[in-house]
Amino acid sequence: MPRSRSSPGEPTRRRLEGRALSASDRQLELAGAFANRGLFSEHFLLERLPEWPEFARSADGVLYDQLQSLWRGEQEGLVGANEAQTEERWVRPVLSALGFAYTVQAPLRVGRAWRQPDYGLFLSDADRRAALPLEGTERFARAACVADAKRFDRPLDRRRAEGALSEDPVAQIITYISATRCPWGILTNGRHWRLYAAERDLLGGAHYEVDLIRLLEAGDEHLFRWFARFFSASGFRAGAEGHSLLERILAESRAGAVAVGAAIERQVFAAVPSASEGLLGEEPRTPTTLSEAFDNALVLLYRLLFCLHAEARGLLPVENPHYLEYSLRRQKERLAADLERGRRFSRRSDDLYNDLRALFRIVDEGDDALGVAEYDGGLFSARRHPWFEGRSVPDDLLAPALDALYRVGGEFVDYGDLSARHLGTIYERLLDYRLEERDGALALASTSGRRETGSYFTPERIVDRIVERALGPLLDERSDHVAALGLRGEDALEVFLGVRVLDPAMGSGHFLVAAAAWIATHIATDPSYDGELPRVEIQRRVAERCLYGVDLNPMAVELAQLSLWLTTVRRGEPLTFLTNLRVGNALVGVELEELLAGGESLFAEQLARDAEAILSRIEGIAQEGSERPEEVHRKEELALAVESLRGPLERHADEAVLPAFPDEAACPFHWALEFPEVFLSAEGRPRDDGGFDAVIGNPPYVRIQASGRRLADWCRGRYRTASGSFDTYVPFLERGVELLAPRGRLGFIVPNKLMKLDYGRRLRDWLARQGLVEEIVDFGDAQLFEGATNYTCILVVSRRGATELVYRRVDRGEAALRNALASLDAVPAERFPLRELGGDPWVLATGDEARLLRSLRDGAEPLGEVTSGIFTGLQTSADPIYVLEDRGGRGPRRRVYSPASDRELELESNLLQPLASGSDVDRYAFHRLRHLLLFPYRRDGAAMRLLTTEELEALPLTAAYLREHEATLRGRERGKMDHERWYGYVYPKSLGAHDQPKLGVPRLCAHLRAAADPNGGTYLDNVDVNGVVPHTQGPSVWFLVVLLNSPFVDWVFRRGSVPFRGDFFSANKQFIASLPIRIPSKSEANSLEEIGRRLHALASKVTDEREGFLDWLEDSLGAHVRRLPGATSLARYEDFELSQLLAILRRSAALFVQDPEARVFREHLASEHGASRDRLLEQRSSLSAAESEADEAVADLYELSTTERA
Repeated sequence: MPRSRSSPGEPTRRRLEGRALSASDRQLELAGAFANRGLFSEHFLLERLPEWPEFARSADGVLYDQLQSLWRGEQEGLVGANEAQTEERWVRPVLSALGFAYTVQAPLRVGRAWRQPDYGLFLSDADRRAALPLEGTERFARAACVADAKRFDRPLDRRRAEGALSEDPVAQIITYISATRCPWGILTNGRHWRLYAAERDLLGGAHYEVDLIRLLEAGDEHLFRWFARFFSASGFRAGAEGHSLLERILAESRAGAVAVGAAIERQVFAAVPSASEGLLGEEPRTPTTLSEAFDNALVLLYRLLFCLHAEARGLLPVENPHYLEYSLRRQKERLAADLERGRRFSRRSDDLYNDLRALFRIVDEGDDALGVAEYDGGLFSARRHPWFEGRSVPDDLLAPALDALYRVGGEFVDYGDLSARHLGTIYERLLDYRLEERDGALALASTSGRRETGSYFTPERIVDRIVERALGPLLDERSDHVAALGLRGEDALEVFLGVRVLDPAMGSGHFLVAAAAWIATHIATDPSYDGELPRVEIQRRVAERCLYGVDLNPMAVELAQLSLWLTTVRRGEPLTFLTNLRVGNALVGVELEELLAGGESLFAEQLARDAEAILSRIEGIAQEGSERPEEVHRKEELALAVESLRGPLERHADEAVLPAFPDEAACPFHWALEFPEVFLSAEGRPRDDGGFDAVIGNPPYVRIQASGRRLADWCRGRYRTASGSFDTYVPFLERGVELLAPRGRLGFIVPNKLMKLDYGRRLRDWLARQGLVEEIVDFGDAQLFEGATNYTCILVVSRRGATELVYRRVDRGEAALRNALASLDAVPAERFPLRELGGDPWVLATGDEARLLRSLRDGAEPLGEVTSGIFTGLQTSADPIYVLEDRGGRGPRRRVYSPASDRELELESNLLQPLASGSDVDRYAFHRLRHLLLFPYRRDGAAMRLLTTEELEALPLTAAYLREHEATLRGRERGKMDHERWYGYVYPKSLGAHDQPKLGVPRLCAHLRAAADPNGGTYLDNVDVNGVVPHTQGPSVWFLVVLLNSPFVDWVFRRGSVPFRGDFFSANKQFIASLPIRIPSKSEANSLEEIGRRLHALASKVTDEREGFLDWLEDSLGAHVRRLPGATSLARYEDFELSQLLAILRRSAALFVQDPEARVFREHLASEHGASRDRLLEQRSSLSAAESEADEAVADLYELSTTERA
């Protein structure tokens, strides 16, 4: 586990202590020869990597001697050398010595501009030669790394602006890695060599750095490996296992960070109840007090997280001995020592909490004596968090809680190893929970938090790709505009800072953190910006000026602020002033046009009067700096002035919304009033160009009913795309598009079922008809979200008026997914005219698939139009009473087992119908049915009617059984059945379809399958199975059973359905009703019907044979073998030898009356198994031949070519 080992004055350069490292290694690190800034795990580098044989063995003597000799010959000439001289005399010889072949300054298209990375590095000269004739990203396809070089000793973290030359080295290498799609990047000034990785917080600037000159001057070949292993071509070359040394180091580091993060998460969850209990003291435990304690315990955790991160990254002066005495570093060392020596902590003392309170006050207000600047920002403000006043946490509760944050497995956690986004994810999961009192103590309990409301924690690379898609074209346009106007420096910067980006469901702020880094990197590499601000300082301004976020949970807003602070805080400067992250329901609010529709009103007059004052103060906030405390204080004063002017307007707007939510919290959010600078003119009217330039995020995926009936009704009335039972992301999408400026862009990750499900019909139609949808990147069934099963796609929307949809489908497999997340453009694209899309499901087939789909659909009719109906199974709302296990017949009665009565009983056969569930549907025929449905209805002409009481009493056993459960039946659906028809079904739908000739189709299936019920003797159970009733004038049961089991119709089904876990697909009505059915000629119909009858008979024989053998086995063993472990294997007994079959039975021998090892039984089993197996194999062979015949006949019917049949 990672131990924090920061040396004084160099927080990112950890001291190399421990058994694995030599004394010279420790001396070198202490001298600052290399630094790891979040690229690799510090613990892994210092504790485990030195033990790897490939790292420990010294084989760098030749390279070491080469570079020593080169340095001795060039060191004097490199002092003062320019960039070209540095490259010629030093960088290129070093690259060659490291084993690279390279190309120089290949032109590369980045957005709309051309850039020239200094080097593409290749592992062989053959790869280099193959790349030479290629252009753009293709030139770098075989490159192991992209590299950029600067003049000798030029500071890499500072921007250079001299005359026409303006560059930010870090921003450049980040851009080059992204644009070339290279997995690695090297940035060097000759002395310092930095390694970057595309897969490791690239936008955050994570890197590993070595001072090569210091290594060479140290004169120790053993130390040289800290350069050679990371920068030699051999480190990039794949080994026998298919991965390079660097890839393995990165993978181990990532795994270590995940493991540490998981441990921290568990321990944080344990710490929250302890801290909350202490903060509450003797206060009564009510829902209100527990909620307040939980929220403020999170504030306490956020404060600790900030300080731990700031100390690990050198943002708080742990090298200052005076600050050190107040630091968390000192507290955690003392606390660990106390706990390890068994110290007991007092319930009467709160010294630990008082120490924290003092530290928080120092961070908030600053302390010159300790070298701490005033950070302010509100997180540590006593005024912003008055609940803490007069409260504390006793030492006996706080000590273990703090230690849980400080250590994992007895080792100090190095918070420098964990990115802000990683930490944000850990803490965001806390928002799933609430406090409850359990057995006299506080505990965390799951609540309808973010997971249950469909909010999931978006993986980092997904976030980056969405931000890239949404912001890239916008920023390129800004660059063109700036260049056309000839703007430079601060003027150019102001244009870029006018970009406005919104996340309407921001959670912990992942998307906003990425957006800030992306925008800052673009500005820092734009030729028009020749100012002096480095990328990190630009990022602070972007966070303040460009980012907007909303979330319903106040603690999510606090966490988003923390995430942005952790990524933009600068040592010695106040925290970034983040006034545009707000609490509210993004879906609920009144539109400005509605408020102004009444003409002259008090609201309109007040808005017209105050709009200019509000906007001028907001502009004052934007233009005021944030580098000094007094500047931040002036911003706070302006923000308070804005709030006082806005308050009366918002209260008026609330009055228009709250009546719709009489018994639910509305939390309305009035966009034009919350962000007037985005939507309002100085005259208080809507701006023609109002709106956000980009809307990004991951909206909730959950049925709207889970969020409350009032909200569901509001959305149906307010949003054109919301109808029926819809997912929340649907109105979020519409709301997001509405909030866009006229040329704005939206990037969301949403369920890919929006392309096919019925509730997405209006959304699809709107997106297509309005020319909104620009691109979809479909991840198929790849699982992107940890701990949840979701099938997702990236949806890109543009208000510019698209004419075609660019569709990319990511292939299956980890490699394809990894490549897609590295560059979405690497996924092949197909284009579909939007005029051809509409509300119907979007089956976006490409290439050969598209041609096959056209062939199958040409001249065909939808299944739903050539049949009488497609219906779902019966829903009784009391299956344990109505669904009975068939135990055999006895005259006019049947023995059944009732789960509700938990006993076997006899009932009259009159109302008992064979019942099939989805698992009973096989190809062509049903399995032997073992359940019966108590069906208290009788056909009356074309419809079914419920039996009268008199008719029911004529069946005394059945009537008595129902009366036994009368109370339960009356109580269904909260008493909905408490009337004289209490014995009927709650949802009596499609009752008359079950006794008709039909086909059964399971609701979920890996491949489409259908079973024929030609006589209408099978009833279908619940939603697990659907029925298809042929039309008397249309295709018959026998014809349809052939088509629906054919591989060609199955292929269409799988392309048009939505996936589920385990490679299953939904076969609900909406996915099978559109299946293409080619109407046959009479001769074709006759031929296919004959094949269908034959297939049904053969499949029935197979089923009967299997069931007969299993019946014999159950009778012989005296047990239900169909319920045993391994029952699935037993059902395919013909595929097993006798010894394998006995091995399965042996595992359950204790359940049998008959010993399966007995000689007589074994002999009988051998005989029965052999005979049945022979019959089955023959039947299966006949069935297979008939299926081949059917497939050819279907292919002929659809006139498929030889290629299409394959």
